[in-house]
Amino acid sequence: ATALLLKGKSRGEVFVYVVLYEDGKTVAENTYYLAPQKDMNFPDVKITRNISKIDGGYSIVLSSDRLARAVYLSTDDTENFFSDNYFDLIPGKSVTINVTCKLPQNELENRLKIMTYR
Repeated sequence: ATALLLKGKSRGEVFVYVVLYEDGKTVAENTYYLAPQKDMNFPDVKITRNISKIDGGYSIVLSSDRLARAVYLSTDDTENFFSDNYFDLIPGKSVTINVTCKLPQNELENRLKIMTYR
């Protein structure tokens, strides 16, 4: 079964994304790796972002062209709260993160750092 998943690639180049549906709705999802993290060959990624104002802060929609492992957002400002951090960003699947902060949008856009595990 592993050979079917690998399709000629090394274990460090492949990940398995599993989604559990119940009554047509996603109830669980997880990402599995076939090699230890230190042996994974995570690719360079291009993460796109779309920031919009919401009550009390901003909504940030992220998407990636490839697997982005352990995505972390920061503004180097202690006066904010991100609704999620350290998550995998699956190619073709967007993730919405809400940030509670008082920064003006242009300042948030300039200060927002998006980092990944590499």
